[in-house]
Amino acid sequence: MKKYLLTLQIAILIIVMVGLSGCNEPYQNIEGATNGENIVIENYNPFYCKKVILRDDDIGRKPQNLPGLEWVSNLAVKKDIKITFGIIPKPFGSDFKTINYLNQLNKEYFEFATHGYEHIKFRGLSYEQQYSLIENGTRIMEEYLHCKPYTFIPPFDRSDINTTKVLSVFEYHSITGLKDPQSYVLSFLTDFEYENDWYPAKHCSLAEFKTNFDQFYNSTDEYYMFVFHDSTFLDEEGKLNVTIIDRFENIIDYIKSKNVQFMTIEEAYRRLNDENVINIGIINESSYYVDLRECFYNHTIKIIPPLDWSKDIYLRDDTTGQITILDKEKFEFQGTKGHIYNISP
Repeated sequence: MKKYLLTLQIAILIIVMVGLSGCNEPYQNIEGATNGENIVIENYNPFYCKKVILRDDDIGRKPQNLPGLEWVSNLAVKKDIKITFGIIPKPFGSDFKTINYLNQLNKEYFEFATHGYEHIKFRGLSYEQQYSLIENGTRIMEEYLHCKPYTFIPPFDRSDINTTKVLSVFEYHSITGLKDPQSYVLSFLTDFEYENDWYPAKHCSLAEFKTNFDQFYNSTDEYYMFVFHDSTFLDEEGKLNVTIIDRFENIIDYIKSKNVQFMTIEEAYRRLNDENVINIGIINESSYYVDLRECFYNHTIKIIPPLDWSKDIYLRDDTTGQITILDKEKFEFQGTKGHIYNISP
């Protein structure tokens, strides 16, 4: 797959994925069973959508960048989207204002990823050097943010196999930017960067973004990672640049106008890890099921209901018997591993 690399965890862990099946293809038949017979829906999959990852790098690099972080965080809640924050541990560890701000955020919308230790390239460093840097960075993340980081973002997306060896020791799941097929963790590649030049920072236009995103949206690729730095949203006086943030918000609105689901990198990892055991099908012409009984993780499930489903849509957890009505604004639900669900009008 182009947008992420399946990787082998040599002699320790093997992630086996033989293509994407089930709910991955935009026009794939869904098979279910009623009275021992398969029912097939042709050319329509209500559970298919593109997956978008927003990655905000260099969090904590300078205390004066906090206004940019605050604006992006508020936008995420306002727009109901998810963002992975790439946090630089060494300078962040002494920036208590930013630490306190991140700790009060609603973690439903955000993932805290380790962005190196200090902002230096990892590629070419010895195993021992990388071990020390990742150990110290992980310790700071756990100590100050009270969470276990599972995603590693190497500065400048420069890393090597030694980086992934160390990450496996510290139980990381994912890395960004690594194109080497021999790796100990899963790698996610960048599709688009909001900043297209530096010193001073410049940003792509809305038209440039649309061209790139439309190419992805009309392709068979499923995952799209958009990278930006909220520190570049500020002018020389540390105030928000209205032109830049308005354009960024327009980009988010354009993405939301499509059939997409926003994910953090860790959520994408979990979805890919469970992809082949998420079982989706139909019970009859007006009822679907989502079977998560063999999953290792919980998942947010999005559905695009058929046009003739104009009434309330009911979600029944067949494992617990609980019945709820899906939010018509989102048509999503939080699926619990080990459970099976029935969806019907």
